[in-house]
Amino acid sequence: MSKFSKKFMGRSPFNLSDSTRNAMASAGTKGAQEAAMMVAKTKKNDAIAEEVDKLGEKIKDAKTAKDEVSPAKKTKEDRIRGKKKGTTASVTNRLNEGNIKGAKLARRTAVASSKGKKAKAKRLQRKVDDQDSKFFKDQVNRRREK
Repeated sequence: MSKFSKKFMGRSPFNLSDSTRNAMASAGTKGAQEAAMMVAKTKKNDAIAEEVDKLGEKIKDAKTAKDEVSPAKKTKEDRIRGKKKGTTASVTNRLNEGNIKGAKLARRTAVASSKGKKAKAKRLQRKVDDQDSKFFKDQVNRRREK
């Protein structure tokens, strides 16, 4: 038995520094191979842990950026777009035209149809059509006044 192996006898090779593990591996001490393998594993784990930390920071930054606008400062259009089915083409087109009431109804129609509520979707679609016709009549009148 070498004096090096006597010195480290009974110690766990996992609690030692990298240089000590390498020295034990070269001396042929019991558990040295496991210790050398653990060096690679711990370095990999450290790299993975760093990546996870960075991702966590990115997610936190994204959440704070999203929450920067307080709900009180949001416009009606922003509130509609933030809800379920608020970004569909029918809703977006109506919001771009300025037809807020029609956009709300179109969003509700899309939600009802996605849930399989056919009767409710048909009833809301009739309301959407009525609202669109009212909106465009008012828009024509507004343009004539200008």
